Amino acid sequence: MNMLRMAVFCMTICWAGAAEWQFPEVGEQKVFFAAFRESVIGSGPQARVNPALTFDQEEKKDGYVQYTVSYAVDHDERISAYLLVPEHESGQKMPLMFCLHPTSRGGKDMVVGRHATAPADKAERKKWENRAYALELVKRGFVCFVPDRGGFGERSPLPDEPDPFRNMRVYQERLAKKYPNWSYPMGKVPWDLSCALDALLSLDFIDPARIGTVGHSLGGWDSLYFWGSDPRVKAAVINSGGAHQIIPDAWTNQAWRLAFARGKARVSANTNRSAQVFMMMGAPRPLLYMRSMRDSGTDYPSSVMENLRMIRAYYCRFSPNEYEIGGKPQFSAFFHNEGHDFPPFARELAWRWLELQLQGKE
Repeated sequence: MNMLRMAVFCMTICWAGAAEWQFPEVGEQKVFFAAFRESVIGSGPQARVNPALTFDQEEKKDGYVQYTVSYAVDHDERISAYLLVPEHESGQKMPLMFCLHPTSRGGKDMVVGRHATAPADKAERKKWENRAYALELVKRGFVCFVPDRGGFGERSPLPDEPDPFRNMRVYQERLAKKYPNWSYPMGKVPWDLSCALDALLSLDFIDPARIGTVGHSLGGWDSLYFWGSDPRVKAAVINSGGAHQIIPDAWTNQAWRLAFARGKARVSANTNRSAQVFMMMGAPRPLLYMRSMRDSGTDYPSSVMENLRMIRAYYCRFSPNEYEIGGKPQFSAFFHNEGHDFPPFARELAWRWLELQLQGKE
């Protein structure tokens, strides 16, 4: 059994005990999601602006072209990003991957292997190589889109400040003054990415039916927010993207769920706890959840296997046939032992999984 089949086999069966969880009906789901969007995600601009995508720079590489593009996400905000396009035949439609960066002062540069300095040692070189995933995916036939998150890279509010966390906080504070009722990570981040997708779908070499997202660490969080918010995103790979504190009542108890969304439960809807709601909103579209057993935040309040069994049961409950492969809804999980990293064997598994989901390759 090869690596991909082994990983998918691990978590793509419906256990006989799935009936032990009683999930709310579709109508109740809609009520809960609406309450969550209103009270937790909040609202920003009333309408999207014309993204007015422009191609600003072109660099020919080995087997692909790397463009620098820019687009609008608000009437007073444009974003610069990289677009990596594989060599292809005229008229060919290709899958598109959003490759979202981890916490890094340079933002998008990390994902395409660009750095202002040489690595300090072998360990740092390895770390950088493990985060340059756009360079691997473009050579496997994926168009790769690599933007900066607000507060990082060219979107840093303090250009001379080396601390990415301080830049992120300042960006968040400025956003709160402009849109006081809008969550920075859970609202603004997927908004920006959806605006980019609006623009990218105008390109004749993008297949709108094959859109995916991948990210490590901060990029994993952002991939989850994006995939859960925009139904055009068909598949997501999340590596070390937060603890996702699973609370069974959030999946099964409608009264508790509504109290949670409206800030009336005993626990707040912080990012760790709210991550599971994005998992619900994105289901049953394919999701590969990857994490290290030695990562931070792995002290789940209940059994990891029980959490995964419940999520699988949720997929089995709501999955239509269009998101099944071999009769199995596509939620998969893979745990490794490499710390807070995206090691080569985990990336290889992820790319094969994405090829299965978006390219139809066995």
